[in-house]
Amino acid sequence: MLEILENITVAHFVMYFIGVILIILAICKKYEPALLLPMGFGAILVNLPFSGVLNQTLKGVDETSVHTKGIIEWLYEIGIESSEAFPILLFIGIGTVIDLEYADGAKETYSLLGAWDGNPERKFLSYKTRLGEAVLNRKVGDSFKIGDRGCKLVAVRPLPAELIAELDA
Repeated sequence: MLEILENITVAHFVMYFIGVILIILAICKKYEPALLLPMGFGAILVNLPFSGVLNQTLKGVDETSVHTKGIIEWLYEIGIESSEAFPILLFIGIGTVIDLEYADGAKETYSLLGAWDGNPERKFLSYKTRLGEAVLNRKVGDSFKIGDRGCKLVAVRPLPAELIAELDA
């Protein structure tokens, strides 16, 4: 136990503090909890000395040691370095173009974006708005009501690359 405490540096404490702030923002303030909560716990876990989360050295009985990969190192190699699958899975729902058809025949197209990205003039819809919440978890062809106005989800497609580039700028 003393060896662990001796290996904690100021940098570790800074990362613990950042991790706690991220967790507080996710839980208490509800700022992007799906992203900030795992980031906060990750910031704390990977900075615990000798936790084996990143990598670990196991000492054998005969004074030999074996280096093994920790769970974070393994997840990085499998999900990011070799296949880039994790970033795609994480961000697949952020940035979708939806086409709606209202009961009166009017049609509108919106870009469904993150919590703070709404811009009604540009038809950017935050998923936290009434309409954004109404279309989440729906399939093409589903009908639903917004207030007293009925509408149908006609199409769902990914954001165009040029719009993604503009939003990233």
